[in-house]
Amino acid sequence: MRASTINAAYALRQERHTGSIEPGKRADLVILDRNQIRQATVRHTHGPSGD
Repeated sequence: MRASTINAAYALRQERHTGSIEPGKRADLVILDRNQIRQATVRHTHGPSGD
């Protein structure tokens, strides 16, 4: 999970804006009813600036 959240934010130099759940940070949340890690697909829908 860290690889796709905070570590990715550090790689994009966006850790001040995204990558963890904190007041003032942007977040897209997906809540699942079971473990989907093995079936997860990552889709990049916009750039780090929200484009």
